[in-house]
Amino acid sequence: MLLSVFSLLKDYLTEANKSLTDDERKAFLDPDPENRAIPISVLAVSLQKLSEQIAQNGYVRAQFTSDLVGKRIRAIGIKVNEEVPALSELTISSEVRFEIDVLKHLTYELHIKSPRLKLIEYRGKQIVHDLFDCFDAAKDGDLLPNDWRGRLHAFQSFPDREELRKRLICDYIAGMTDAYALDVYSRLKTTNPAALFRPT
Repeated sequence: MLLSVFSLLKDYLTEANKSLTDDERKAFLDPDPENRAIPISVLAVSLQKLSEQIAQNGYVRAQFTSDLVGKRIRAIGIKVNEEVPALSELTISSEVRFEIDVLKHLTYELHIKSPRLKLIEYRGKQIVHDLFDCFDAAKDGDLLPNDWRGRLHAFQSFPDREELRKRLICDYIAGMTDAYALDVYSRLKTTNPAALFRPT
């Protein structure tokens, strides 16, 4: 995987490689680990500096990202089916496809599975569960806005009204933006009285 990442970011490494002299490059092949340590250290420092430059400089970061995305977009080909255009095909080389898979895997491991995001995800699930429990406990829909309460009362005579009531609560919560969900949650759970009377 590491070799795949290095291959994927070869421009990045090429830039770092410029910091090595010819003697240091030869030292990479030296059987003595102590002789190899010097060029490895130089390369590590150079990579660290490039990494910091990308992280701190918005222009460099944008250019780096643009190059990564642009290369993959330019690698896409189209085989047009003249008779049935809907059956036209997109093609992509196996090498670029592999690079895309590596990027997806890196994104998954470094971002999707990051503790920071997992914490937000866990808290979000908890808030959604708590919102549902609060609205579900108010059987007559007293906590719902007037328009949603009207929908709730519209099917009170239906035989499957309980299932429909729960579905309506799910639909209401699913339609909330993150900010609105947090606002409603804070109104239901907060110990700060000022939040209760905030205008909506």
